[in-house]
Amino acid sequence: MSRVMLILPELSEGGVERHVVSLSRELCALGCWVTVVSAGGQLVSELAGGVKHIEMPVHRKNLRTIISCARKLADVAVGGGIQIIHAHSRVPAWIALLMKKLTGIKLVCTAHARYSLNYALLPFRASDGVICVSRSVRDYLSNWLPMRSSVDVIYNPKPDNAETWTGSSYPVKRLLYLGRLTKIKGPMVLIDALGTIGGTGWVLDVVGDGPMLNDLMRRAGDLGIADKVFFHGRRDDAEKWISRCDLFLFPSLDEGMSLSLIEGLSAGAPLLASDIPSVREITNGFGLIKPGDSAAWAARIEDYLWRPASADGLEMTVKLPSQREMAQAVLNFYEGLLS
Repeated sequence: MSRVMLILPELSEGGVERHVVSLSRELCALGCWVTVVSAGGQLVSELAGGVKHIEMPVHRKNLRTIISCARKLADVAVGGGIQIIHAHSRVPAWIALLMKKLTGIKLVCTAHARYSLNYALLPFRASDGVICVSRSVRDYLSNWLPMRSSVDVIYNPKPDNAETWTGSSYPVKRLLYLGRLTKIKGPMVLIDALGTIGGTGWVLDVVGDGPMLNDLMRRAGDLGIADKVFFHGRRDDAEKWISRCDLFLFPSLDEGMSLSLIEGLSAGAPLLASDIPSVREITNGFGLIKPGDSAAWAARIEDYLWRPASADGLEMTVKLPSQREMAQAVLNFYEGLLS
């Protein structure tokens, strides 16, 4: 039975956050003692009953805060018999590395994205093992990872509660964006693309929250499509939105391995996606669109409005794990390091 401490910046909207919630729940079900450390957020309430949560400012890029958090958590880890410190994201990785220096506890880092290649990644190289969420992430970060024998690729899981896509019953086509509202996710690309299409026959549902919300609302107003773009905020029923949309849009500029993409593919929804490495890695690559090119996105969306079948064909070609299988693979990785 492993005693594990998972550290991530915060438990708000986002793929890393949902990944950790799922992982902590499943590790607990597999018999582990799990402690999650974050700066808090609305997803804290979704942690399993057996998971302990510690709120601490582990998201701050401040040296004094990093050192203070590391010292406090080192005492908690030693007192709680923690065997594995598992960091998600770069600031928590620095905190976890200092904890390792203070306690000698094994350190695991998960690389969720193709991060900037700089010295912020030193904790990854100094860790006892790194889990990458895709081969494209592993290959991109290869010079910043420890020995290859200490690196593994464990894909994000397919949803356990996926609903089969049925489409909407609305008189116009319901387009769907699902994800955090940040630049790297590409929501502004969609707004700009739809602003050039204009006309009737479509609406866009934006499901998610993030720092770009006001900018996106303002841009939709400037382009004259504010009455066709609906911002619904963060929702807990993503699978229902996917099953009842007419077209799922995935405009990310870059991704490690997107949970929302996996959810759309698992449901069988018609899908237009950016041509980025992680998408090519798990799909047949049918009809992918140049990331960030709003004109190309506009052309493909407009083509779909006239010929809905033009969005068919993108399929998943990799067998992804269930949530339990993903957690079991992570637990096996821990046990390999401990042995």
